[in-house]
Amino acid sequence: MFKNMKVKKSLIVGFGVTILIATAILILAVSMIGSQRSAYTEIIEHEIRASELITECRMYANIAARNVRDMTLDPKNSSQNQDREERVDAALNNLDSALEELEAVYPLSDGKVAEYAQSVKNWKNELPPIQQALRDGDPTEAAELIVEKCSPTLNDMVAVSDEIAAHLEEQKNATVEKQQKNTTYITLAVIGVMFLNVILTLYIATKIIRSITEPVEQAHNAL
Repeated sequence: MFKNMKVKKSLIVGFGVTILIATAILILAVSMIGSQRSAYTEIIEHEIRASELITECRMYANIAARNVRDMTLDPKNSSQNQDREERVDAALNNLDSALEELEAVYPLSDGKVAEYAQSVKNWKNELPPIQQALRDGDPTEAAELIVEKCSPTLNDMVAVSDEIAAHLEEQKNATVEKQQKNTTYITLAVIGVMFLNVILTLYIATKIIRSITEPVEQAHNAL
């Protein structure tokens, strides 16, 4: 291939091919890294954020439940119970906000978020009668409502949230494992192409050297 070419042209063709291959490797590597980054961004924005929101929902529900319980156990402390009732309202508002965001970012289509939202609604519906019993000065009725109504619905809500957390953890682990495998495949592919490029470079260099040295040797022998 290089025997009938001039030296300058042979060098341009030979090294031009290797430069083009090296550029192609670089472009391939950059595009694959971008793909990996997008995948991990997806994990962060959805699976991990959804897990955080489930934790937040649990926290706000626990805050509200604890304050309602404390109001029932200490019904005569009106000033402190007023603060507790305000904390209950704030916790429930925060719970609604966290649940709304959870519904927006939840990455699975297993229907669990809808089930969880319904369990939250069922539990919240049990709080007003308890608060009303306390306002009416009947802590015994409030305690009975907590045991018979509020606690069971709260336990149902916790059970659904546990299922969601488990599903999210499985999804996150599966996605991370997939991306790790893809990273390994990408690395091996790049190494393989680079190795072939080195072989091709050595082959082209050998051909160019021969195309230069053979005519020189022939001219030397002819003298």
